Amino acid sequence: SAAAYNWTHALHRVHATMRQALASYQSTADEALALALEKRDHAVWIVDGKIYVDRAFLGAMKDEMHLKTMRAVLQNSKRLGNDTALTHVGSGVSVYGYEASATGGHHCNQSLPFLVIAKKADDACGVMIPNPYFENPYGEWRHDFEELQALGTRKDWAKRNPRVFWRGQVRGHPQDPCGR
Repeated sequence: SAAAYNWTHALHRVHATMRQALASYQSTADEALALALEKRDHAVWIVDGKIYVDRAFLGAMKDEMHLKTMRAVLQNSKRLGNDTALTHVGSGVSVYGYEASATGGHHCNQSLPFLVIAKKADDACGVMIPNPYFENPYGEWRHDFEELQALGTRKDWAKRNPRVFWRGQVRGHPQDPCGR
């Protein structure tokens, strides 16, 4: 029989990585509020389950897609607690920063957690979340996710092809591996 991919183990790894990223954020509610007000073009506020952003946050497609994803998460979540990257600043009020850059980690500060879609290094600041181009798991992407999950239970992962599909650029080298 095929060795199935262990989705539960993968979920535990994701939670452990998230908790590790959050461990560096140690601040008071006042410090988080001050930074969120300073960086209002990146701040996302959740008040009694509703999402609020400054007008400066709106306009970029990726930022607006993040808000749709977060709305879906809030609608489908029964709880938001220690497993989230939100800074609780009062009863029913949470705030976090969002960085949509493909290189991530541009707003490092210990006062306000930033959700990022990319990092240049594991120890870079920010809490990794899915790129909103993948859509939210409760919307259009749900069917694709269920198909991949079913494939994971049938595929013998010990016999998989060891190749990787890479999207992006190779950086830090005078030329890429193809000599360009």
